[in-house]
Amino acid sequence: GPVARPREQAARAAHEAARHARRKALTLLYLDPARREESLGAVRHGVEGRRGGIDEGTQAARAGLEVHACIQGAEQPAFHAFFPLRAVCYERCMLLAALLLALSLATATPVPPEDAAAALSAGLQRSRPALRAAALALAPASADGALVEAIASALTDPDEEVRIAALAALGRCRSPLALDALLARASSGTDELRTHPREQAQLFRALGLHGDPRALRTLATDTLQSLETEPLRARILALGRIRTRESVDALVALARSLPFAEEQQVLHELRLSFAVLTGEAPGRTAASLVRWWGERRASFVVPEATPQLAPPSLRRWNAAWPELAAR
Repeated sequence: GPVARPREQAARAAHEAARHARRKALTLLYLDPARREESLGAVRHGVEGRRGGIDEGTQAARAGLEVHACIQGAEQPAFHAFFPLRAVCYERCMLLAALLLALSLATATPVPPEDAAAALSAGLQRSRPALRAAALALAPASADGALVEAIASALTDPDEEVRIAALAALGRCRSPLALDALLARASSGTDELRTHPREQAQLFRALGLHGDPRALRTLATDTLQSLETEPLRARILALGRIRTRESVDALVALARSLPFAEEQQVLHELRLSFAVLTGEAPGRTAASLVRWWGERRASFVVPEATPQLAPPSLRRWNAAWPELAAR
């Protein structure tokens, strides 16, 4: 009724304000380690200030803080007691736990690679999928050799969330061995990946993070043959990270092949990746991109650096690849 609606709107506004405050605090924590204690205090205040009716985001923050305390040397927390059961909250919790743990490790004494690999292997032996995924979230971007092998071993884990965490970890690793493991997964795990669109999307994202032309064949041919929106978007954005004319060819071929309904779902991503590679986003349809490329392909040279994008496009591109801003 008319009385209940303002109350609902006020409750919704309060919920969004709390989410925004947590996100701002976590962004500060992620981008500016010098303000680490201030940011952690803001998150902790948001958690402790909600004694009643704790929402999913606050549960995720509490779980992350518990893991953070564990890494700092406190007693083993009852991590699973705070771990949300719903899938959407699972993802939030893993993201926050990874964020807090990575920052903790960044301020600690570097761990020798062989010790890090042994610690990760031990973490992957835990019975709870949440803890195996948290162990993978700790893998540093500098991982190489035995550490990459330990991460890659989790690509066949029985739990999908753990496999997704392994793909994300391999995407962060800058080692060529990590890219080799991703390409091997793409070629050997097609039957399993076809039935797991979220895993497909993470694989494409991980390949895009490497930005290596060796990934082009996988991204261009897509043996998974998925028309799910999430993997399609990830595949298109990943093509935009490989600055070759063949990448533009792959985008145009994909634009030609998509049924109309699927094309409309990913049109923004098609135009964005096209603009990142060519500096142009002609028209407002996929057909416009196809026509523009057909007229210029023979003489066009993809610039080595990303062309200057319009502010809205630049914001969308940066939002699609937040990992790159952290490098």
